[in-house]
Amino acid sequence: MDSFPAGVEIGGTFTDRIVVSDDGEVVTAQARSSLPNYTEGLIESLSRTGLP
Repeated sequence: MDSFPAGVEIGGTFTDRIVVSDDGEVVTAQARSSLPNYTEGLIESLSRTGLP
């Protein structure tokens, strides 16, 4: 299983995510925050990074 350093900021409108891949590439993604379940926005932003 791969692991990547990642950061997430969940706001009222958007969920932002930053991930650093094994080779040092910095990947960012943004998705709409999903009220009242912020997990949906988190999962969507993760899938948008394109990393496993």
